[in-house]
Amino acid sequence: MESNYDIRTLIFRTFMVVAYVCFGSGIFYLLERDEPLREAAKFEEYYNKTMSSILGRSITNSTEMQIIMAEIRRTFLQESYPIEWDFLGGVNITVHAITTIGYGNTVPKTVAGRMFLIIYATIGIPLMAMMLTTLGDKVKHAIRSSLISFERNILKRSRPQNIQRKSLIAVFVITAIFLCSVSAISAKVENWEFSLALYVWFVTFTTIGFGDYVPQGSGKIDPLYTPLELAYALIAFFLGLVLIATILHTLSDWINSKRPPTTDDLKRSLGRMTGSLSTHKEEPSTNIAET
Repeated sequence: MESNYDIRTLIFRTFMVVAYVCFGSGIFYLLERDEPLREAAKFEEYYNKTMSSILGRSITNSTEMQIIMAEIRRTFLQESYPIEWDFLGGVNITVHAITTIGYGNTVPKTVAGRMFLIIYATIGIPLMAMMLTTLGDKVKHAIRSSLISFERNILKRSRPQNIQRKSLIAVFVITAIFLCSVSAISAKVENWEFSLALYVWFVTFTTIGFGDYVPQGSGKIDPLYTPLELAYALIAFFLGLVLIATILHTLSDWINSKRPPTTDDLKRSLGRMTGSLSTHKEEPSTNIAET
């Protein structure tokens, strides 16, 4: 019964997070879709003024040419041409918000979008945390059960020892393999060095999210994703966060197994023993009454 309850809880929390992401993506799309047009108009005005200023000068020496090139560079770097928002852009920003990754490559530009983000993240972050907690606990128990089965069935040990420590080592190894695998794929797809890809995904999985590099599946600067790129990023984000949650669960269990029992632990153990003795004492009288 408890197992069925846990599964229903996991399914419900996962459904809530997916539905919440879709809801937020649609709202962000409605709030932000017109802002790129306004930014484009500002960009064109700024660009035309800069070019008019440049073309109106007479270039006399290399120093002046360097000044002109610096102005052009500043124009394109500081006033980058805005891109169009779509629903996938909304998914991008909602996932980055509720997972607290916060790269900063896609952000709300309107006042309404920023105010909505405050409310949205306040609800979404706890929802995501609950789902990751449930999944991390499930993965922890799966790893623990697999280790016990391996020792009993393969190594023929009737009483497996140090399961908490072995579970912790196993989840660290699994996470390291996954991190290296995703980094190797990104190094190939994004044209990055492996060390850079490893750094980017570590920053992502730990939700540090500096934003200096963003995995997107194409090595481009464009902060919006194609459907394939979005699927690639979301699957990697999700699995990485689940593994981090599993590490925290397993580490907590291992630390608790090492600490000496507290007074509360002894009271609970004594209570269970007392309850067990009471049950055994009542059984004969119950049988006699029934007879």
